[in-house]
Amino acid sequence: MPQGVYSFVAEVDGKVVGNIGFEHSQRPRTAHCGSFGIGVHDDFHGLGIGSKLIETVLDLADNWLQIKRVQIEVNSDNEGAIACYKKFGFEIEGESKFGSFRDGEFINTYYMARIKPGL
Repeated sequence: MPQGVYSFVAEVDGKVVGNIGFEHSQRPRTAHCGSFGIGVHDDFHGLGIGSKLIETVLDLADNWLQIKRVQIEVNSDNEGAIACYKKFGFEIEGESKFGSFRDGEFINTYYMARIKPGL
């Protein structure tokens, strides 16, 4: 695995039902930043699995890697994910018009970020 990349999975009864990949920037000017991509199987939404995965990488970022800023992208119509991210202190910082393409249509993308609490 490349330097600065971390991966975690969530299991239920021995079956992988979610995963999160976290990347700690290795560039000197952005070494205080990280980002993640997350996925939870549709049958397991609403059970707190995504929240637990996010808690795991935020603990890594805050307490082990000295990361000050975690930034993510999310489709603007993904209300459940946006609400989950806001619960962890993420804020919408910007929007990309037609930032993603899904099911034959363009979707706007939000850029969200969380600054480590206490800074």
